[in-house]
Amino acid sequence: MFDVSEFNITLGVLSLFTIFLSLSFLFKSKLSTFFDPLNYHLFWISAHFAFFIIYVERYGSNIFLIIFTFTFIVYLVFLYNFLKPISKRYICAIPEARNVLFMMLLFLFTLFLISNYSFWEFLSSRPIHEWPLYRYEALQGRDPFFRILKLGVTPLFLFCAFYCFVILKLHRYMVGVMILVYLFIMLSSGGRSSLIGLVFFVGTFIYFYFPLIEKKFLRRFLSVAFLLIVAGLSMAIVVTSLFTQTPFETAMVTIFNRVFASADGLYYYMQYDGYESIDSGLDSYFYSFAGVYLKSLFGFEYTNIGQQLTELVVGRVGFAQGANYTVALQVMVVGLIWLPVYLALQTYLVVKMREATPFRSTNQGLMKHLICFSLVLLSTRIIMDLEFVVLRAISIIVVILFVVWPFYIFLKLFRMAIVK
Repeated sequence: MFDVSEFNITLGVLSLFTIFLSLSFLFKSKLSTFFDPLNYHLFWISAHFAFFIIYVERYGSNIFLIIFTFTFIVYLVFLYNFLKPISKRYICAIPEARNVLFMMLLFLFTLFLISNYSFWEFLSSRPIHEWPLYRYEALQGRDPFFRILKLGVTPLFLFCAFYCFVILKLHRYMVGVMILVYLFIMLSSGGRSSLIGLVFFVGTFIYFYFPLIEKKFLRRFLSVAFLLIVAGLSMAIVVTSLFTQTPFETAMVTIFNRVFASADGLYYYMQYDGYESIDSGLDSYFYSFAGVYLKSLFGFEYTNIGQQLTELVVGRVGFAQGANYTVALQVMVVGLIWLPVYLALQTYLVVKMREATPFRSTNQGLMKHLICFSLVLLSTRIIMDLEFVVLRAISIIVVILFVVWPFYIFLKLFRMAIVK
């Protein structure tokens, strides 16, 4: 499996931060804050470029490395030119009554607790020091119902929580407790990067409602966010050190491994003859993101791209896991002849999703805001892991259509009945 300790880590880290700071400066007019999800995306891209540098230092160049590098350069050129400056963003507040929004928050929080049923079951049967092992057990397979429910309801719950806390300033202590419960579940279940993830979720929320965010809150958030990032990284190092029974230095290497492992699929593709093993073509591309669902409907065999790449390294694995299906791998699967067209279309889609806003619609209600925010949240993930985006998008659509929207209609009708 991918191990960054095989490479020049010092060169990799220096390259990573040099490239990231350069890209962040280049895109500064497109960013709302340092913790804008676009900036996290630029960090992810920087990790790939840094990996390419340490790969060349160890193994030398090859045709696939050149293709991968070219892919990311072309994508960045399109991204920079398609994105509008943040100053041009405009959005209106949600018009619904405050009590309707808070009732929706309570409902979503309840669903979030229910979606973690297997975690509560795990907690009740294990001592406290084994709680973080839940994440590894969950990898062996989860109940599809609770998996879809959690993937769909979590971003919706956090959206409503921060809307009530930041925009409405409604029941802040109660909302704060809900957010702390969320963090407790995520941290206790082995989510070592949960604090960092929450910071960038708030960064996404701030970007989405940037014209409505008070400067006072913005200053406080930036101060607290940097502390949470440091705390999150420190916690990740300590937890890794304790559970692997290794020194802190080794644990730090493990953390860096997670950063550079964003390019693990490209490494496997180059080192284990992925070009000969992974099918390409428009039909293969369609199956690459839809095959895992079609096989459930029609019963044919299909293994996702990430798992196929992992199996090139370790052999057959018993459950779905593997490298992220990044844009560079997507290009190899769809076919190199389509590279410029595919990147242009994908970048256009990313930008349109990022800039989604309900203000052009006469119906600017809660449901429209939830849908647009979900699009923003998923936008850059298309480039980072297409398979996961499809899964999360399906989960959000299912939860909104069959759970959230019916409850929303009920709240509206109930309120109308009371007013009359």
